Amino acid sequence: LELNEIKHSMSQQEGEISGELRIATSHHVGLRRLPTTLKRFQSECSNVILEADFTQSEEAYQQVIRGEVELGIITLSNQPDTSIESIPVWSDPFVCAVSKDHPLRHLKSVDLIQLASYPCVLPKQNTFTRQMVDQSLAKYGLRPNIRMSTNNFETLTMLTSIGWGWSLLPSTLINDDLCILDLTELNIARQLGVIYHKQRTLSRAAEMFIRIMMSEATSIH
Repeated sequence: LELNEIKHSMSQQEGEISGELRIATSHHVGLRRLPTTLKRFQSECSNVILEADFTQSEEAYQQVIRGEVELGIITLSNQPDTSIESIPVWSDPFVCAVSKDHPLRHLKSVDLIQLASYPCVLPKQNTFTRQMVDQSLAKYGLRPNIRMSTNNFETLTMLTSIGWGWSLLPSTLINDDLCILDLTELNIARQLGVIYHKQRTLSRAAEMFIRIMMSEATSIH
């Protein structure tokens, strides 16, 4: 860790941004939010060796705490560690979705009690996203009827589209095979963003990556 900090200090004294930048990101954020940032960073900071680990948000969070990566671009935790700086970049709204031939699709209105009686496919319990879902249902004394759990939203989207159950999915993943249920009680949004360790000085490469990412996020809206 000390060697890395020395490298960061040296790189800050140079005019040109170089060295290494290690980041960790979730599969969903990496696929849906980062392509333009990665491409632009590669072009503008060609002397930086960028290493990206695609993993779960929870693991990326721990990698930042342990000092294994400098930046984590993830789903931000609702219970952040005091040693971690969290910067929200995107709001990721969720919608309740079912397949086009799902029984709930044909009801004029659906309430949470009806919804909870049907099987669903959701992320695993140790994820930030699942914790938000469980908390939303718990307010009404309900628990999800889990048919299958997986942390890959692309997989959850596919399972929902073939009728394995309802799910809460990022609105960016809704396609023609899915129908949205109007359930305002489950109108939740998670915050996606970047984290880094407060006690470690950011390298110029990391600062530039954040700057580019924020610029790209702003240009989308």
